[in-house]
Amino acid sequence: MTSSNNTKNKNTLSQDITSSIQDSSNTHITMDTQIDKGESPQRFYRRRVIRIIAIGLLLALIIIIGNWAQYQSQHVISSNAVVRGQISEVGTRFSGMLAATEAGEGERVRAGQILARLADQHITAEVQEIEAQIEALEREIRLEQSTIEYERLKRKVQLEEANARAAAAHAESVAAKSRADEARAFYNARQNLLERQLISRDLMRQAEADHRTASAMANAVQAKKVASDSAKRNALLELDSLALRVQRIDVLNANLEATRAQLKRAQADLEGTLIRAPSDGTIIRWLLKNGGSVRVGNPVVLMSIGDDTWIEAWIDENQIHRVNIGNPAIVTLPSHPGRELKGVVDAIGITTDYEQPIEVVPQPRATRMRGSPVISVLVRLQDTQVASLLPGLSATVAILSKDD
Repeated sequence: MTSSNNTKNKNTLSQDITSSIQDSSNTHITMDTQIDKGESPQRFYRRRVIRIIAIGLLLALIIIIGNWAQYQSQHVISSNAVVRGQISEVGTRFSGMLAATEAGEGERVRAGQILARLADQHITAEVQEIEAQIEALEREIRLEQSTIEYERLKRKVQLEEANARAAAAHAESVAAKSRADEARAFYNARQNLLERQLISRDLMRQAEADHRTASAMANAVQAKKVASDSAKRNALLELDSLALRVQRIDVLNANLEATRAQLKRAQADLEGTLIRAPSDGTIIRWLLKNGGSVRVGNPVVLMSIGDDTWIEAWIDENQIHRVNIGNPAIVTLPSHPGRELKGVVDAIGITTDYEQPIEVVPQPRATRMRGSPVISVLVRLQDTQVASLLPGLSATVAILSKDD
């Protein structure tokens, strides 16, 4: 009976770890057998618990491995992924010296905000000089306009006076001519009477004197009339000459506009010494220190533009056929443990990393376990989830296969 019980005990211990627990009768017999061998019940139960825990752990491991295998079969997974964003190298259109920076690395900036200033003393002096020229021209134009207005009023008064004198001279000329004609007629009448010896020579001499006096006065008045007419013409010419001075004002205005254009250009140059943020973003790194030499075409500051970020995942060439635009994806990041971000495949690259600069791929082929080509896949995240993501963070991407 004892030998039979020992054989049953050995068979029980050699059973597979996944078999069910023995029924209560076999357990009772086994327990009796173990007790008969001198083993304590506490040790027996401890061994039983250890076996059950081992079986449970093995089953859990089998389930985990099965789920992992199923997940792998449904998804294309890449740990060779990185957060990307719009990185801009901001420079200036002037060469010069970096005088001051006004935004620190990591600082959020707004579009148009001043980031740095170049040395601008020479341009500032030029702007001030041109502003002084403009002020002088404006003052000269105002003075010339006032002078012209004064001269116009003065010439009008002179013309009115000349017209009045001309009119008076004309009247005097008419009167003098009338007196001269009358004196000549009286002289002729006296001459006729003298020839007929009806008057004395004294009366004749008096008539002749009156005639000569009237003629002289008529000539004098005629000369005065000619002078007044000449003065009138001079007044008209001087009034007309003001038009030339008005044309000079036009020349001054043209010079003023040209100088204002120079001022705008100088002000634009002065504005060009300011380095402004092209858009909302974050300062990543200054490429120059204060006092550094700035050259046209060379960047001064590196900054992240806007909040538009995405994930760039590099997929092995033997897995890329399972990826299609529009496939959903799950993104996890070491910087955000326990958080899963949902996304969708937005674009698939057209070349492998062999055709790209080595620094483009987060894990270059020289550092990967496999050296086979990889292709980039762009995963676009939901806008509400990407506010805290910084370009350059590493990520792991699981893309649901298009076959599923």
